Amino acid sequence: MKPTLLVLFFWLAVLVSGQPEPLSPSDSLWIHTIRLAYRELGTQVLQTLHLQLGDVGRIQQQQTSTQHLLESITINRLLFDEEEYTILHNGVSEMLTR
Repeated sequence: MKPTLLVLFFWLAVLVSGQPEPLSPSDSLWIHTIRLAYRELGTQVLQTLHLQLGDVGRIQQQQTSTQHLLESITINRLLFDEEEYTILHNGVSEMLTR
């Protein structure tokens, strides 16, 4: 069998089996960065709610950061499986409503 046919069969098998392509290093970095930002921003939002409720400037800064994170999650949606995307999206959306 010719090598090109083997490659074609391999990719066809991968498509049929539903296994995702390996992530590029930049995609892996985006995922890692978004996960870290989610955890850090969640902590900061809770801190702002409990300690700095009257500090309008700080609250607006948190809202802007949260909106940017939500945009990044939405733009990079295909990097996450459906469950993780839903958790991230809903969690950040909830931060915006607090």
